Amino acid sequence: MTRPHRERRACKRFDLTCPIVVTDSEGNELLKTKTLNISDGGALLTAPIGQTIPLRQRVRVDMRLPRSTENTFMYEDISTEAGILRHQPMKDYDNLATALTFTNPLKLQLEA
Repeated sequence: MTRPHRERRACKRFDLTCPIVVTDSEGNELLKTKTLNISDGGALLTAPIGQTIPLRQRVRVDMRLPRSTENTFMYEDISTEAGILRHQPMKDYDNLATALTFTNPLKLQLEA
């Protein structure tokens, strides 16, 4: 008998693609890519294998989250500190999915 999968994440994830720039502590750009999903606690992004950021490295991330109301569409710029949590291979073998965790959880107010 198998046990049911128990979700360990503290924050709900949302499949949301948005541009993201990752920089090091000196402000050097390490990666410019997009998110695959995002939550108040972190994000999963795609990264070329040649631009892999070492695990546990502290980084700064700048994201442009799409926002909309009944009458408008805009982007909200968000900047925060994060750490590289893990890498996992993607199906195309040229890219990795890189998980990062925000140093302080955000209040993104994303809806399902």
